[in-house]
Amino acid sequence: MKFWQKAFLLTLLLFVLAFYTGIFFLANYSYKSTLQNYRERSFGEHYFIASSFSSDFSAILNRNDDYQPALESLFTSYENYYKNRNVSLALLDKGKQLLGDLPPSVTESPALHNPPRENPALQSPSRERRSVIETVDDKKFLLVSGSLGENLQDYTLIYAYDLSEVMESQTKLTQFLIGVSFIIISLMALFLFLVFKKLTRPINELQKATARITLGEYNHRAPVYGQDEIAQLAQSFNAMAQEIEHKIQELHLSSEQKQQFIDNFAHELRTPLTTIKGYAQYLQQIDLKEDERIEALNFILSAVNRIQNMANKLLDLALTRSGAISIQEIQISTLFAKVKETINLKLSQKNLNIITENHLERIWGDPFLLESLLCNLVDNAINASPTGSTIWLRALDENYGVIEVKDQGKGMSPEEIQHITQPFYRVDKARSRETGGTGIGLALCHQIAQRHKALLEIFSQPDQGTRIRLRFTTSLQPEDKTMTSGNYD
Repeated sequence: MKFWQKAFLLTLLLFVLAFYTGIFFLANYSYKSTLQNYRERSFGEHYFIASSFSSDFSAILNRNDDYQPALESLFTSYENYYKNRNVSLALLDKGKQLLGDLPPSVTESPALHNPPRENPALQSPSRERRSVIETVDDKKFLLVSGSLGENLQDYTLIYAYDLSEVMESQTKLTQFLIGVSFIIISLMALFLFLVFKKLTRPINELQKATARITLGEYNHRAPVYGQDEIAQLAQSFNAMAQEIEHKIQELHLSSEQKQQFIDNFAHELRTPLTTIKGYAQYLQQIDLKEDERIEALNFILSAVNRIQNMANKLLDLALTRSGAISIQEIQISTLFAKVKETINLKLSQKNLNIITENHLERIWGDPFLLESLLCNLVDNAINASPTGSTIWLRALDENYGVIEVKDQGKGMSPEEIQHITQPFYRVDKARSRETGGTGIGLALCHQIAQRHKALLEIFSQPDQGTRIRLRFTTSLQPEDKTMTSGNYD
């Protein structure tokens, strides 16, 4: 059974119990009030009849010794008058019925002669009256008894009011209330059904959204209704679903990148290994001259150097991702001098010029990693630049430190820029193999920038050169840095 169904049935059950309890008390109160009204009226009528009958009876006793016929005539006149009003009368003499047609079970009832006194306000000290309800022949009667007076203490008048009409009216009222209650409960059930369906609709939507996400629809979101707690739950659920979708996309992308890395790495190893195998078989099977043998060995050595260079780059990449870095104060002039010293031979081989501009005194970072980053950037610029062109190496103060490398090379398209920091990606594969490039340099630069919480920004257009900026996003003030002791000079 669903939650809304449980809540609906429980609420409806509580409503029915409360409603019928109210109806019961209302009907019971109405019944008791009606009986109380009839009891008070019966006390009044008994008092009136007893007083009038007592006066007439006393007059008969004073006029005639043989009073029985006159008494019967007098009693019959009273009895006939009140029968039309659903009232029966009986006259008792010392507890024995003298006149009237009430059954002995009524006139001799202990409850009638010994009940607690009812409504003392309607009683007189000399004429005590008692009231009780008795069932006679499946009919209820309201009985009132009392003596006729001081001189007639032996005589008791019994007043019996037939409650059949009262009970019938009460039964009709009860049936009416039950019918009305059935209609009200039916309407209430329909109202509660609609209300609970509406209130639990967001929960049903959340359940459906959960099921769809479980089936792999990570882009599905639950609708948000209103601003209540369930709406806040739906917003939190959507935020969680968005985060899950983002993580899943990252996992897929990471998986694709790892597979691409493996494919590229296997492809990159194939070429030097093929070279080594080919020249090794060549040396083994053919009797070569000394210069041919040296040339073959040089090819093998070049291929081995390429594999070694690739392995070193991969090792640097792995260490950069996980290893600790040492943050120190670095003098820009010293850093640029070390970079120029490292790439000076390659610059000379291609007859390239490098211009350094230093508008920044120092930065904070790992000196060896930043030197490796700049060497890779300048090396890429050398490989992309035509003979006789110029490369710029600049340090700028733009509130935060910026180091820039610019060349006049072939440039790149926007699509190529999106993939340039992926391992083994090459813009010009033939040119990279000729120059010994591994396709890992910019991936390493990207990792070094991330470890320094810096941004690696690449600006390039085909045939218009490339400009790469390393923009630090932290303050240059030493007191804002966590440093190790020592300077990089």
